[in-house]
Amino acid sequence: MMRARWSDSQVFPPNTTKSDARSAPLRSHPSPLARSQFEAHAKKLIENDKPKDRLALVTTVREGIEIVNTAEYPAFLAAFLPAFQKVLETTPPHFEDGPEHKTRNAVLEMMNRLPHNEHLRPHDKLVLGLAMDALKTENEENALICLRIIFDLHRNFRPSLESEVAPFLEFVCEVYKGVGETVTSMFGDATAGAKPLGPEDVPTSVQMKATRSFKVQTECPLIVMLLFQLYPRYIQTTIPSLIPMMVQTLALRPPRCATSQMSSAIPCLFFVSCEAATRGVRAGAPRLCRHVARPSACPRSASPADVRCVAWWPH
Repeated sequence: MMRARWSDSQVFPPNTTKSDARSAPLRSHPSPLARSQFEAHAKKLIENDKPKDRLALVTTVREGIEIVNTAEYPAFLAAFLPAFQKVLETTPPHFEDGPEHKTRNAVLEMMNRLPHNEHLRPHDKLVLGLAMDALKTENEENALICLRIIFDLHRNFRPSLESEVAPFLEFVCEVYKGVGETVTSMFGDATAGAKPLGPEDVPTSVQMKATRSFKVQTECPLIVMLLFQLYPRYIQTTIPSLIPMMVQTLALRPPRCATSQMSSAIPCLFFVSCEAATRGVRAGAPRLCRHVARPSACPRSASPADVRCVAWWPH
C-alpha cells in the first residue's frame, strides 16, 4: 500500500521509471506458458465464462507473470491485454471471497506487475481505463491495486494520460462526500441514534466498497498531489470543491467509545491515517496555487489553519 508521507522528496519527476525487477534487463525466465501458447490460452480466457475454469486459467498466467521481464513481453501484451479486458468486463465485482473476486484480483495484480517501458506505452490508455473502471465499483482489496496501477501509469507516461485525470478527481470528490456517512455507519452516532458496528459486522477488505474504505481514502491524496504537479491546469477547477470537502473530513471525529471497542479500534486507526493524508494535501495546497475561495466553506469546528487553506489570500 502506498504511504502518504508529504515531503518534497515525494515529488516524482514525470520520466521516473520502475526500478528493481520492472527495469531489470531482459532475461530468460521459466514460465508455465510458452510464447507459442499465449494466443490459445488467451482465447480460452475470453471464451470460457465459468468462474472456476476462468480462475484456473488466470492463475496459470499469474504463475508465469515474470515472463513480462523477458523478451517475450511484447507478445504477452498483444495476447493477454485483450483477454484481461474481456475478463474484467464480463466478471463483475464481487464482495465475497469467491472465484469471481479472486479472478479479478489476479488480473489486476498482473496489470500492476507490468513493466512501464516503451512496450507498454501503446497500451497505457487501455490499462489505465481498465483500472479506472474497476476502481469505481470494486471492493477495497482490489481498489487498492487499481490505485497503484493508476499512480504508476500517470507517473511514467505523462502527458498522454491527461484525459483520465478528470475522472479520477471526480472519483476522489465522491469518496470525500461519503466520508461522513462512512464514519457514522462504522462508529455510530449517539445524537442520531446510530449504533457502532459489532465485531461480527465489521466488513472485511473484500466486503468493503471502495468508496466507503478509509484505506482507499488514505491513498487518494498522494495521487491527487501527483496529478496536480503533472497537470497544473486541473488545480483551478478542482481545488475550490475538493479542499472544503477535505476540511469537512478533518472536522469529523469518531465517538470516544469507538476507540476503546475492539471491533472499532482498527477502523479508527485507518480513519486517523485517512485524516493524516488529507491534512497533507491541505498543507501542500497553498503552494500549488493562489486561488481564493470563500472561508464560509469551512465548518465551524475548522481550525485557523483550515480556514487559511480554504481562503487562500494572494501572496
